[in-house]
Amino acid sequence: MTAQTTGGQLGALLNVRNTILPTFQGDANQVGDLNTLAQSFANRVNQLLTSGNISDGPPPQPGVPLFTYDTTNPVRAAATIAVDPSVTPDQLAAITPGPPEVSNGVPLALSQLASPTDPADQINGVGFSQFYGNMAAKAGGQLQQAQNATQVQQSLVAQAQNQRQQLSGVDINEEAMLMVEFQRAYEANSRLFTVLDRLTQDTINMLQ
Repeated sequence: MTAQTTGGQLGALLNVRNTILPTFQGDANQVGDLNTLAQSFANRVNQLLTSGNISDGPPPQPGVPLFTYDTTNPVRAAATIAVDPSVTPDQLAAITPGPPEVSNGVPLALSQLASPTDPADQINGVGFSQFYGNMAAKAGGQLQQAQNATQVQQSLVAQAQNQRQQLSGVDINEEAMLMVEFQRAYEANSRLFTVLDRLTQDTINMLQ
């Protein structure tokens, strides 16, 4: 039924619900850009933190992941992503074991996520910020397209209404003049019939 409803306000709402929104938030047929961004970002940050060490030890103490999300359902990644409340600041790794070892290597690697050069820090060849920017631009473009289409449809409706008004419009003055003419014609016909009736009656009387 929804596939057959493609026009009007209802058709537009169904198109947003069934076509546009799933590209962002996902559905049974696609993961959605928001979920792709959330999952990729969380995985990369957790990977950098767990690959580093909190201390050299001995033994070296590895870092722990910072983000959690529903790993059983990819469509729920953006809705469930969160910072693990059990993680404390002293559990965040800073040391890159190397070689060579860098005492602040993990923070440096995290800072590179803003302007990445490593393919591991990118989604489809672009950084996380640019990927999000592309999503925002896509949403803005679709909004502008919808607004333009609305203006076109409103113009078409206005033109149709004007044409209908022109076809069905009535000049009150002209109609009043026609009414007066009809009334006078009726009165004239009434008088004519009265005269004919009298003539007929007079003729009958004469014949008798």
